[in-house]
Amino acid sequence: MLNHIRNILHVRSSIPQILIIAVLATPIPSQVSAGLGQILADTRINAEDLSLIKSTAKDLYDVDKPKVGSHSSWENTQSGASGIITITDNDGRCVSLRHNITLPLATPKEQEYNVRRCKDDNGVWRLEAPN
Repeated sequence: MLNHIRNILHVRSSIPQILIIAVLATPIPSQVSAGLGQILADTRINAEDLSLIKSTAKDLYDVDKPKVGSHSSWENTQSGASGIITITDNDGRCVSLRHNITLPLATPKEQEYNVRRCKDDNGVWRLEAPN
């Protein structure tokens, strides 16, 4: 299962992959989710940060025609975490998103990861393995 999760995400950061999965609201198998609380504590990212990331990303890709180069930022003034999300590719059915996140209490503070979301036949956006 973890190999499947790693195939979905192309991560270039020290944020644990399980945390990225939580950020993207992907269902997490019970054997994997057991340590999520500790991972969240270790990275200092909180539920409000995760909610901001998810809603900011969705506002970018869940539109009629997501545009490459479109970007949006988010900031949690309470935690000090912030980020910029950019659409880096759109093939008509799938969009690629680059997330640049700053976590003031993490090492390194600046982190980047890339994900790909594709719209299924029912119009629901799903995570896909990157090309």
